Amino acid sequence: MNKEEINPFLAARREWNERYGSYIKSASTWRLIAFLLCIITIIAISGLAYSASQNKHIPYIIEVDKLGTAVAVAPAKQIETQDERVVKHALAEFTSNYRSVYGDKDVQKEVIFKAYRYLLPSSPAYFAVTEYYKQNSPFQRMETERVSVEILSVIKISPTTWQIDWKENKSDAQGHLNGIEFYKGAATLKFIEPKNENEIFKNPTGLWVSEFSWQKILK
Repeated sequence: MNKEEINPFLAARREWNERYGSYIKSASTWRLIAFLLCIITIIAISGLAYSASQNKHIPYIIEVDKLGTAVAVAPAKQIETQDERVVKHALAEFTSNYRSVYGDKDVQKEVIFKAYRYLLPSSPAYFAVTEYYKQNSPFQRMETERVSVEILSVIKISPTTWQIDWKENKSDAQGHLNGIEFYKGAATLKFIEPKNENEIFKNPTGLWVSEFSWQKILK
């Protein structure tokens, strides 16, 4: 007679292991499978959410003739914000809005707002433009003068710095031309991709002027 037959406790434990041990092992296995399935589900849902957030629409450009008949169809190519054409347009718009003086207060507010859209907050350019407006308020100047800006050239002079040449046609409040002045400026840019809807509405290109200086050219 062995010990288990003599010891009722050992015999009872063997019977418990044989009867319930397999159930415990099976439950542990199912818990592990359930945990793995949860992880797989989370990964799948995240992948679907990311895929749904991507733009599936491909824009096409349709060229038409004088009669309105389509003569060419092709998918539109995406223009990167670092594209020189985009940079030149942004700097030309910034300079024109910054320097122009109109006779309408609402229009003047709008162009000032547009100028600030390109200024990197808390940057030297931001403070320089703000200080200029304090000393040369467009709302006071519009009482006696108007300034229209004509961009002459926008040239890249380093990987991050661009030179802007422009002229300002100055006239009195009645529109009589008083003179033409020429200016040269230098703008240092930073590319910061917009991360939310508010940044997209404010500055969709992600082009920010961090430093800006200019001087009058005598001709």
